[in-house]
Amino acid sequence: MLTQWRRLPYSDRGLPLSLLPPGWNGVTAEALFEELNTRLSAPAREHAPAVIRRP
Repeated sequence: MLTQWRRLPYSDRGLPLSLLPPGWNGVTAEALFEELNTRLSAPAREHAPAVIRRP
C-alpha cells in the first residue's frame, strides 16, 4: 500500500482542485490511504515481529 501511495506525488503536484481535470482521483486516493492506514497499521505492527527475525 505504501509503495503505491508513494507514486501519487509524481502524478499529483498539489495543485488546487480547481486546476485539476474533472474526476481527478487524488482526493479519493488520499481518503482511501488514510482509511487503510487506520485499519491496517495496528495489525501490521503486531504481525511484523513474527515475520522479521533478527539474527
